[in-house]
Amino acid sequence: MLVLAAAIGGTAFLVHKNRVLPAVGFEKVDLHSVLNLLGGLFVVALMAERAVEVIISVLRDADAQEMQDDINAVTAELAAAKAAVLPVQADIDAFAKVLAAEQKTLGAYRIDTKETSYCISFVLGLALALVGVRGLHGVLAGDPSSGWFKLVDIVVTGAMIAGGSDGIHQMLSAITDCFNMVSKKATAKTDG
Repeated sequence: MLVLAAAIGGTAFLVHKNRVLPAVGFEKVDLHSVLNLLGGLFVVALMAERAVEVIISVLRDADAQEMQDDINAVTAELAAAKAAVLPVQADIDAFAKVLAAEQKTLGAYRIDTKETSYCISFVLGLALALVGVRGLHGVLAGDPSSGWFKLVDIVVTGAMIAGGSDGIHQMLSAITDCFNMVSKKATAKTDG
């Protein structure tokens, strides 16, 4: 929440000091150009996702597997304690307590892995945008040499790539559906 307030405050300050660029227009948007832009970003996002998977596997899989093996061992011990001819409730309770703790540890590790993955994805997305893989320049008619325009383009494109191919695929589908609907309405008007 603090970041949001700082962003709004910073924006208000820049507007107050007249340090914002003039509004930009949009390039001519047709289905081919949009599909070309988003299709390229989709492929890049797929490649980035795979790279992040490999990095995360190298960094985190061994520890996660060790934790899962511990859970499997405790689960087996708990099952054996329950299946004993004369089950001892204290043993069952102890194994259940250890199992719950192991599962909680693995859950926390998975959350940490997810956060690490998002950070790596965003850094990789920013790196890709820094070397020229960008999205806004393809739809906005602004001055792509402007520092602010580049900054925003890099951050937005980096975040899109970090968000993954599924989000870009959803945008592609929505845009394709929109253009198809407009085309059908235009055809219906000329036929009717």
